Amino acid sequence: MSHDAWVEEEKQDIPMAPLSDSEVSRYGLQREGCDWWAAEVDVLPYALVVDWVLSDSALAAWDNNGQQRGMELTAQRTVRKAKVKAAAMRKRRALQRQVLYTRPVRPAAGEQLTVFYNPDATVLRGRPEVWVRGSWNRWTHPECFLPQLMRPCLPGATGFLQGSVQVRGLRMVKDFFFANVQTKVWAGEVEGVPTTFLEPTSGAFWVGCIYGRNDDAARFGFFCGAALEYLKHHSPAMPDIVHTHDWATAPVAFGDMGGATKAVFTIHNLNYGADLIGRAMGAAAACTTVSPTYAAEVSGHPAIAPHMDKFYGIRNGIDQDIWDPLTDRFLPRNYGTADAEAGKAAAKAELRSRMGLSGAEAPLVAVVTRLTHQKGIHLIKHAAWRTLERGAQFVLLGSAPDPRVQAEFNALAGEMGRAYPDRARCWFSYDEPLSHLIYAGADILLVPSIFEPCGLTQMIAMRYGTIPVVRKTGGLNDTVFDVDDDVARASQQGMVTNGYNFEGTDPAGIDYALNRALTSWFSEREAWGSLVQRVMEQDWSWSEPALDYIELYYKALKRV
Repeated sequence: MSHDAWVEEEKQDIPMAPLSDSEVSRYGLQREGCDWWAAEVDVLPYALVVDWVLSDSALAAWDNNGQQRGMELTAQRTVRKAKVKAAAMRKRRALQRQVLYTRPVRPAAGEQLTVFYNPDATVLRGRPEVWVRGSWNRWTHPECFLPQLMRPCLPGATGFLQGSVQVRGLRMVKDFFFANVQTKVWAGEVEGVPTTFLEPTSGAFWVGCIYGRNDDAARFGFFCGAALEYLKHHSPAMPDIVHTHDWATAPVAFGDMGGATKAVFTIHNLNYGADLIGRAMGAAAACTTVSPTYAAEVSGHPAIAPHMDKFYGIRNGIDQDIWDPLTDRFLPRNYGTADAEAGKAAAKAELRSRMGLSGAEAPLVAVVTRLTHQKGIHLIKHAAWRTLERGAQFVLLGSAPDPRVQAEFNALAGEMGRAYPDRARCWFSYDEPLSHLIYAGADILLVPSIFEPCGLTQMIAMRYGTIPVVRKTGGLNDTVFDVDDDVARASQQGMVTNGYNFEGTDPAGIDYALNRALTSWFSEREAWGSLVQRVMEQDWSWSEPALDYIELYYKALKRV
């Protein structure tokens, strides 16, 4: 016998003896037709595996050599194979020591184990930090140690790094992995809900934006891995449902969460990461997107079509504690439905003052958006000129991630400023306080999106008494009902009309809706005031969608 796949040099030949009837009975063995032999062996305290072969003499037939007799040659061959295997193992260990080794090699319980790791021989080469984390007994032991920053073996030295851990009793195997990022776990409450945040300390998410960088896939891939690791090994209790969103967290939906946890997956925009979305759709117990109309629009997509039996459209909502003209701290005067006219007049005066616009009696048309092709930028440009031609004022808040598109709007701002110096302004940045003032101070909000899974700006605008003019697509179709054309459709949904919409993607379509809105403001002021109060009273909060999601979670739990 020997140990650890015959690697150890000490090999023992141990004679065996037949068991007596009483010994056979004591060990619970069957005597009939059997002879039982036994021997006591000494197992090395650091061994992982015990290896043995059985023979009828020192150089005769070994039981793993086909029961051949006269086996002196075979026995020698068996020993030779063991020596070759031992040499190969020693070579492998020598190569391993170029990357990883410990001191002592075989620690005893109570000793301190120092781990030496060479990142230059791995994918962590050149990383500013390396962290080690570990557990015991092939990760089956409940105890592990948290990530520990490794230090150079000598001050200022390069190459091997080191870290230490105390060895306790009943540990057979030490398991390690190494990473260049520590992830902090923060626990707290958000509006009374216990919440856990994962914060990679690499700085990958401290970049001033969420999306739009060349390393988005790597950053979110790491985040998903950290989330799965936390769920499996650190979460106080496994959740019933893990709800993931879009391509960025899709890998969690099809990752190994363990246990009976079910995934629910929501698509916010199918334009990005369709492959990951398709895999998440297949793995999740239930899938949603953010409006019923968008669900119908994307139902034929290859990532969606095979999974229509578990695909639902649930409208997004807005946080009515944040978007509330009665309490909004960014407004010069708070207001509700009873004093909407005065409150909106104060906000419009403040907005005009900040933007350098005249105080003439005229409607103010606004756009608050990212300037991307999805948002219908050609329609925004056309509507800006149409607004000015009709004697109204125009304000745009937003910016373009594409420098070419941004250059086009820079040119548009200059042209409008020269042609209508007191009636048009563009503000190219992210400015949340200014957005609150625009929602309150504008009379009309334009959302001419080519596609819009849900859209929030039209719902926020209505909360502030600003009338939406939108294209009939996605969530815009589910939230805006045309005052002239959608009376019956609104009634079927238990709603009342609340804005203006159009269907085409050409200038004639947006002209149809925008002209009617401007004419109503100029010529039907009493009806316009009633419309303002009507839209402010509508509920676009999360109250109803939240109930839909709770029902969906129960469906997911039942799904096999």
